Amino acid sequence: MNKFKFIWFLFVIGFVIFSITMILKGPSKTLVFENIEKQEYDGVIQKKIIDTNDHFGNKIILNGYKQSIHWKLATVIEEGDSVIKQKGKTYLKIYKLNGDIIIFDLVNNKIR
Repeated sequence: MNKFKFIWFLFVIGFVIFSITMILKGPSKTLVFENIEKQEYDGVIQKKIIDTNDHFGNKIILNGYKQSIHWKLATVIEEGDSVIKQKGKTYLKIYKLNGDIIIFDLVNNKIR
């Protein structure tokens, strides 16, 4: 019986260590990278919103459709700006009303 308790104890400790490691590691960069590469959208930003029905996520409305965006991107863009996200790319091009072009890295969530 003691042998069974010891094996069970080792299993529980191993599971706890594994769980903590996975939580601290966070989501796989590869999975995030692949999901971003699959996305494709473009258009003029009609509106910027904070979607209260979706955990207060930042979104933009392009061509009548909602597109989720990172909060850092929300600080850079304005209504009337044009955005292009090409399939297979991990960045977004923003064409500002004043003529500036901004490239936003969607994997690392920062301006290039």
